[in-house]
Amino acid sequence: ALTSITDAPNVPVEKALEPIVERGPKLHQAGEAGYR
Repeated sequence: ALTSITDAPNVPVEKALEPIVERGPKLHQAGEAGYR
């Protein structure tokens, strides 16, 4: 579950708390770990 705003960048589009649209090219593959 999302517990912090810092979780937001790595959340898939379909799991976002607000409806968002995917746009533009990807820098990372889906599910790839983000930099922390």
